[in-house]
Amino acid sequence: MVKKILEESIQELYCGEQPEHLMLADLGCSSGPNALTMLAEIIAMVNNTCQSLNLKLPEFQVFLNDLPGTDFSFWKKLMKPKESDFEVACFISATPGSFYKRLFLRNCLHLIYSAYAIHWLSQVPRGLEGEGGVALNKGNLNSGKACPPEVHKAYRDQFEKDFTLFLSLCSQELVLGGHMVLIMPGNVDSK
Repeated sequence: MVKKILEESIQELYCGEQPEHLMLADLGCSSGPNALTMLAEIIAMVNNTCQSLNLKLPEFQVFLNDLPGTDFSFWKKLMKPKESDFEVACFISATPGSFYKRLFLRNCLHLIYSAYAIHWLSQVPRGLEGEGGVALNKGNLNSGKACPPEVHKAYRDQFEKDFTLFLSLCSQELVLGGHMVLIMPGNVDSK
């Protein structure tokens, strides 16, 4: 499903602007090999799209983002040249920082990708304490089924505030016609 959405986003991007330089960011990618695996998938998708449209493959500027405590040197160990059916110029940068603050120049990114990261909140929700400072969620770190409605509301309100800020920041960083592909857990419960 995600691969199909990414392919459609890349095809739509190239039906419009056809950038010579493709700037993309993987937000909250952590330090595992999955960030580079997805990057290789995206580059292959762009290559296929360019071939089908008879376009030259762009150069890539990739920003791998996570919190400052992440071991960004881990990627250097993973970034060994691999044989490929096509040549690609790909420049990768580590971009430490919270995606709840602006990380990039205005109008510079063509694609923002984030997998299972944007559900992390910017801070502990307010209102999790009752009278006398007693935790309403009985020491739980999340808003499970056993938590009172006030706890669910506090987490929902914090997520709404954070996600609104996230979208606002990304809208400043994306070029006109740029795309975002966001993967996150969800709950269909409307309570």
